[in-house]
Amino acid sequence: MLAVREVPVRSVRRVGLAAAMLGVMLLGSALPAFAAGHGGGTKGGGGGGGRPKGGSSLAVTNPGEQMATQGVGTSLQIAATGPSGDSLSYAASNLPPGLVMDAATGVVSGTPTTAVQYRVTVTVTDTVTMSTASAQFWWFVNAGYDISYPQCPSSFPPAGALGIVGVTDGIVYSANPCLSTQLSWAKNAPALYVNTGDPGPQYSSKWPVSATNPTATEGGQTCNYSDANSTACSYVYGWRAATDALNTATAAAPAGLDVTKLPWWLDVETGNSWQTLETYYGNTPASQDNDIAALRGMSDALKAVGVTSVGIYASEYSWNSITGGPGNASTTDPNAGFPLSSTPTWVPASTSYSAGFTAGCTNAINFLTGQAGGISLFQYTVPISGSTFDADYPCP
Repeated sequence: MLAVREVPVRSVRRVGLAAAMLGVMLLGSALPAFAAGHGGGTKGGGGGGGRPKGGSSLAVTNPGEQMATQGVGTSLQIAATGPSGDSLSYAASNLPPGLVMDAATGVVSGTPTTAVQYRVTVTVTDTVTMSTASAQFWWFVNAGYDISYPQCPSSFPPAGALGIVGVTDGIVYSANPCLSTQLSWAKNAPALYVNTGDPGPQYSSKWPVSATNPTATEGGQTCNYSDANSTACSYVYGWRAATDALNTATAAAPAGLDVTKLPWWLDVETGNSWQTLETYYGNTPASQDNDIAALRGMSDALKAVGVTSVGIYASEYSWNSITGGPGNASTTDPNAGFPLSSTPTWVPASTSYSAGFTAGCTNAINFLTGQAGGISLFQYTVPISGSTFDADYPCP
């Protein structure tokens, strides 16, 4: 009996990947925990605050993570309390350029001019007792979030400068039940990602050939039943999986949104079924070629309908485990080749982000090259209002 594995054979994370998958060095310090995987993870708080000097009842409320878009006006009211009748004075340091603090009202306002992250400190002073209280928080300019089925039905972060939405429900040939709502959430700058996999003929109910359907052709590759476990068959499998995702996204898209005009990302993770990870096939050069061919089929299918940007999301660990790593970029089978040199990369990073987005863009390992830097999008988890979300930053 066929053991179907268009389902995860290892746990597909719904709250992050609990394994050390990506070596990221930020400001020269090794980061201890990792948040590779869509759906959020776990991390520490975003900054303290509220304990005054001098023992008064003065306190300032930490506003938490703030998002802003370069060139778009924004404002934030800092809330503080003090002894009745005392006047308060407000100050802030390390605000994003273009923003200013009103010392009398505690309102931060303006138009950010520079796309980067800032660790802001706000200090409130009781002008009678001269006691102070402070809070620290991150203010991100041009960052965004990615969400998918784990955030159903409505646990969404605030809309950022970009919003990346998962089309599938954690596996290939599935649909995110909240896709339509989440695409509306991502209206500022939507993009899409799709789960990937290559279970091979032994474990797939969607394999393109069978005894009754002995041939299948997509994108110039022909899969034959007589050689069902081949790069051509994996390519056709990937092509059709991407086509299914395209149809799912098109059906869920709000009126006026053409999903073929959006950036797409292929989510490559060990939580899904791959020939290299199945004992039946073994982690061999042939299995690696097949898995890469499935990714190429997905990429080619998206580009065939007009998608101009198809990137890959992966940790260094996942990419190396599934494909053999950068040294196997061309693979032993030319039919499995993938245009790696021009492929955008989206890299998950440590749950710790004390060094910020820009340091991650510079020092995170690009899984396609095995070298630091040169990535397109940098991801880590952030806590917001008691929930944890994946934050994303386009690298300059």
